Amino acid sequence: MKFKVISRKIVALFIIVLLMFLCAFSAISFADKISPETASLKITLRDSFDASYIKDATVFVLETESYFKTDEKGQTGIINIPYERDARYDSTSSKNFMEITLLIYKEGYIDYILLHTAIYSGEVKNKLVILDKKQDDLMSYYVFTDEANHTWIEKIIAKYKKY
Repeated sequence: MKFKVISRKIVALFIIVLLMFLCAFSAISFADKISPETASLKITLRDSFDASYIKDATVFVLETESYFKTDEKGQTGIINIPYERDARYDSTSSKNFMEITLLIYKEGYIDYILLHTAIYSGEVKNKLVILDKKQDDLMSYYVFTDEANHTWIEKIIAKYKKY
């Protein structure tokens, strides 16, 4: 009789622990489903004249309105950006990436604007940027467009090019 009481208590305790585990697991799974995905970026800055690293430069991510500084190796560290899929193209050819805009600057260097930088959910994009020192007042900034996602472009061409 005593054995049955102990075994019932053990079974009840096991069921309680199992239920607590399942509740905790489902809460974690639910939180993962509603949290935004992340795309990541790491910038390295170098001087165009001697290829030295550029320390204490500023990298601004327009979409998050966030500022980052480069370290002694010219790097920002990993910048995490909430991934927001661009649904504007769903009716034509959906994108599996998002595009961001970067402003990179440091006193004594020409400002650098990088448009359409493609980043992908769950990946870290490493981007090397070369900055030129200011020589005169003729050039205050450079504007660049990042490399294109060729797979997406080829889908657009194949779908819409007509002869």
